[in-house]
Amino acid sequence: MNLKRRKRDFIVPMNSMSDVAFLLLVFIMLVSLINYRREVKID
Repeated sequence: MNLKRRKRDFIVPMNSMSDVAFLLLVFIMLVSLINYRREVKID
């Protein structure tokens, strides 16, 4: 029995890649702002 495998070319669309990079950048900026606003109590 002769089995042939299909050659699949997986292409990642670049427009969605830029959207993911932009959302990741916004998320990192928001998390850094949340960590920056912590108050230090003075005794």
